[in-house]
Formats: sequence, structure tokens, C-alpha cells
Amino acid sequence: MALPRETPARRQRHGAAPADSTRPRPERLPPHRTPPSALPRPPPQHPEASHRLLGALAEALADLLVGEWRAGASALQVFESSAGELSPADWREYSLPYLRRIAELVRARVPSVADGGPPLVVFARCAHHAFEALSETFDVVGVDWAVEPAEAVARVGDKCLALQGNLDPGRLYGDDDSIRAATRAMLEGFGDKPLIANLGWGMHPTHEPRALKAYFTAVHEESAALRAAKESV
Repeated sequence: MALPRETPARRQRHGAAPADSTRPRPERLPPHRTPPSALPRPPPQHPEASHRLLGALAEALADLLVGEWRAGASALQVFESSAGELSPADWREYSLPYLRRIAELVRARVPSVADGGPPLVVFARCAHHAFEALSETFDVVGVDWAVEPAEAVARVGDKCLALQGNLDPGRLYGDDDSIRAATRAMLEGFGDKPLIANLGWGMHPTHEPRALKAYFTAVHEESAALRAAKESV
């Protein structure tokens, strides 16, 4: 059903004031980005209250993750999507202790991977300084598209079981051949490190399902080809 077009006259007729065309409009950002001013930040003038709130959130999130496992989840993931908006010092004070607390609380109630339990996955977007710390706490560390796979592999070493990532979502605007080429380069970058192939962030509303299918197909086929090439040496 077609909706009536909004006009100043129609807004006045329905009791709404017309838009002020002289007011600056907010900058339009890509759908996967959040304006920095809208992101939550720890208020430095209330550090004690911030820590109490974050501690309560950590306990609530741990309960949620345990509930997901009891409901049948085979992997548990924590998203720290605004991590890159914090300075390294603020991240170490206001984020890392509570990520560790979540992992501690979950592991106290859920079997480890060695005992058949789910892996704990963390994704701290754009907090590239945090790879070492996160890999000491979680089984799998997510990697966004803004870091070279080989760098992530070198920095986590054997401290975590696997990495997850990290194709640039913008690549899904390309054709199937370009998606395949980017996927192969990504897989080669991660080398022998166990990898959960994923995007380096979420899909955009304007992505076509065809592109995601091309990515999944390329992951399976190129992974098989790379393994076969190594086994033949």
C-alpha cells in the first residue's frame, strides 16, 4: 500500500510543525556505524556507580549465556561492539574486568570445551590493542575487518582455540568473483589457525542475499582447496 507523501502542508494539517529547513541535519552514517556521540561512555564523574552497574550487567549477562547453553546453544558469544570507542586505558578499567567476570561466571556453571561444553566467543570491535588480553580469557576471539588476519594470529598465538572473522562487509557489494578472491585472501591470511569464518561486522540492510551465499560458498570451496594443497606438499 502506498503511503501519502509527507509535505509541510500535510504536517500543518495534522498538527505537526513544519520542519525547520535551516537547521543542520545530522550526518548520515553507514548503517553499520553508530555516531560516536550516541555511544555509551563511562561517566568519569561517577566511577563507583559505573562499576556497580557494570558488575550487575556482567552477572545478568552471565545468567543469560548459561540459559542459552541450557536451551541448546553450541557456542556462547559476548559482543563488546563499542570497545573501539574507548581509549585503551578506559577499556582496561571499564570493559576488560567485566568481560573476564562474565567468562568466570559462565565457566563456573558450564562445562569447558575439553569437557564437551560450548566455546566462549568474544567480539570487541576495533579494540585491536586487546587481542592478547581477550585470548587469555576466551576460547575464540572475533576479529573485525580493520586488522590483517596474520597480525591477529601472531598476537594471540596459541592462547585461544580459534579466531573468528573477518571479511570486510563492504566486499559483499562486489560480484561473486571479487567476493571469492577476497575470501581466499582472508583464509590465506589466517593460515593454519583454526578459524570460524565470518564477516568482520554485520551485514548492511542493502546487502543482497546472493552476496552472502557467494561468501559462504567461497569459504567452503576455498578452504577445501587450501587444505588439499597443503596435504599434497
